Amino acid sequence: MRNLLHQLLAVLDGTPAEYGHRPWRGQSVAELALVTPLLIAMLMALVEMGWFANNYLIMLEASRAGARFATTLPPERSPLEWDNNASLYNIGNVDSVAARVLGGCGPDAPGFYSDVVCTVVDSLRPMVMDNTGDSVGDRLFNGTRFDDIVVSAFALKLVNPATVDAVSPPIVTGADSTDLRALPNVAGANPPTVPGMTATSPRIVVVGRYPTNANECGAMEPVDPFDYLSNSTRDYRLVSPSLGNVAGNENWIELEGMDVGTDSGFIGFSYLGNHVSTNPLNNAACIGSNWTSVEVERLVNLPNWSLSGNAERSVLPDKSGLVLVEIFWRHDMLLNSPILTAIIGTLDALNAPVSVWAAFPLTSTEPRIDFSNY
Repeated sequence: MRNLLHQLLAVLDGTPAEYGHRPWRGQSVAELALVTPLLIAMLMALVEMGWFANNYLIMLEASRAGARFATTLPPERSPLEWDNNASLYNIGNVDSVAARVLGGCGPDAPGFYSDVVCTVVDSLRPMVMDNTGDSVGDRLFNGTRFDDIVVSAFALKLVNPATVDAVSPPIVTGADSTDLRALPNVAGANPPTVPGMTATSPRIVVVGRYPTNANECGAMEPVDPFDYLSNSTRDYRLVSPSLGNVAGNENWIELEGMDVGTDSGFIGFSYLGNHVSTNPLNNAACIGSNWTSVEVERLVNLPNWSLSGNAERSVLPDKSGLVLVEIFWRHDMLLNSPILTAIIGTLDALNAPVSVWAAFPLTSTEPRIDFSNY
């Protein structure tokens, strides 16, 4: 047995048998000792990157599963039927987290947003949202908790400024093309506006964002998405011009849901209230979604395609709905080894917040707005 060990060591030290001089003995063992930590670190790095990729793909598929499920919900469980009392935190003395999970995820759940969130939570398994420490008046927004699911629904309408300006009978409040919400200009985007779009181009406009009491937040989302004509009134046309401007003779061209001046501090339905969005231009902090109405308009107006002419832009979808599901999750490294982070320090970036999103068409929020002459 001893001879076998000696022979094994002789092979490991790599010294040719015909030499066998002692100065070379143990050379390979020393080299192996030097290389082994690096090999182990590389193996651990592969494990960490695989762990990160696995969780990221789970989140991505979970967001898609929630958005897809939203498109199948019946009208009675649409965003239009949602009870706004369950949209925000700390309403009265009721913890809205408890209100939202009351009844589980079955038919007794509150409605659209709880249905979507339940689907996302189920799809995330074995990943678990961190909802520890949540209580009325004791919610922290100092970065100690990041996990959240945010769901928003939008009503979208193709608006041609020229048509709005010349519509007959006219808009009662006198709004014209100059009153339309500003072009989708997103700071940091390249280019910042949609190629080929001008102030007179037909474009898809967000004409509503749900929940209706969670769509305004300071300088980040300063205007009511329902007030897309930007004149602080709900605009309409007369059903019968001969009757004049009397109650019941309104043909509304802005959707019900406007609450001008209401700043809830929330953008979208936030499941746990942990995620705080910050606008880099004004440091406005808002709970919930990273997406403002302007950014959604940029997304749906095809920023990667140059539709330069009005004839080209007029073929965009006339009206549609959209559901947007966002997942925010604090990723923790699986091994979290100090040796790994010391040797490959850049991997420490994996121990950081991760976010994904998915958007699907939503028929239940398609607006019924008509700019045709009659």
